[in-house]
Amino acid sequence: ELLRMQNLEYEVSLRLDQERLMQATIESERCRRRATALQDAIHRLERAGIYTADLPIIKQNTITAVEINDEDKIQVRLMLPSGKRVQVTYSKIHSIGLIYDFALVILNYNQQDQDKHISTQEVTRSQSERRAYAELKELFDPFTIKTTFPPQTFEQMDLTLKQCGLQQSVMLMVTVESD
Repeated sequence: ELLRMQNLEYEVSLRLDQERLMQATIESERCRRRATALQDAIHRLERAGIYTADLPIIKQNTITAVEINDEDKIQVRLMLPSGKRVQVTYSKIHSIGLIYDFALVILNYNQQDQDKHISTQEVTRSQSERRAYAELKELFDPFTIKTTFPPQTFEQMDLTLKQCGLQQSVMLMVTVESD
């Protein structure tokens, strides 16, 4: 009887250890995917020439950055959930997805291990990029970007800022969705 009880306790303990190991593996994979997603967003911003001193993790790309002429410039002021405001210059041909990328990076900047650099591949604007944006909703707290007045939420990541009706100077709010 004692041997049977010990075997039962051992099996329960073994099962709990296996569950803890599985949870640790899942969390480790999630962290890796988060770091890769953040690095991909940073890479897209650098490729587009988006830079601000408020976010030094994004390097100013003087080689591939295209100078935005004054009539194409859109000054976007993002109001973060913390109340902090960040101003970034975009072109009217940039996608709303780049604003989401910037918001994602700045919202998660303090959580990012800045010394860790994960190599990424060139990503073209295609189904794979749309899948990447869908995956972000799984990996991070979901958030939306909307105008202050009249309230309008932007959810189509491939629309240009011009197609969204944004021009010259605009204030956008980043709203983190709660469960």
